[in-house]
Amino acid sequence: MVTARLASGVLRPVKSAHSWAGYGNGLPCAVCDVPIGGAEVEYEVENGPGSSTLVHLDCFMAWKRESEAVRKEPPLAGGALLATLLKVEPDSIVLNDESRIFLGPNMRCTHKIGTRLQVVYVQSGGKKIALSIERYWG
Repeated sequence: MVTARLASGVLRPVKSAHSWAGYGNGLPCAVCDVPIGGAEVEYEVENGPGSSTLVHLDCFMAWKRESEAVRKEPPLAGGALLATLLKVEPDSIVLNDESRIFLGPNMRCTHKIGTRLQVVYVQSGGKKIALSIERYWG
């Protein structure tokens, strides 16, 4: 999920070590979308000029690791492909050539199994991450 959010620009790579911790206030985590409850510790992390983001500790650690990887290996240009949908999973789709395409943040695949799709993607961290999934009519 972190990889997809970084690739899509929803999250920026963590550049600063500045963060603050406190008890959760029920707002959703910027990484996993699960509310950070009052009994949990939430981290407020600088995420750009004058901007901060609330996350769980585990989510922050994953975000930080992926940010370091992004700095070492920038996203590769992606592409587009045509394939038939074989399987839909919560975070990805599997195509008839058995390639797995991870879904970007807040992205869902509502197409039926067997639908011919056009998938536009970027590559990051060795994964293909969907930017758009559309039915192919050609």
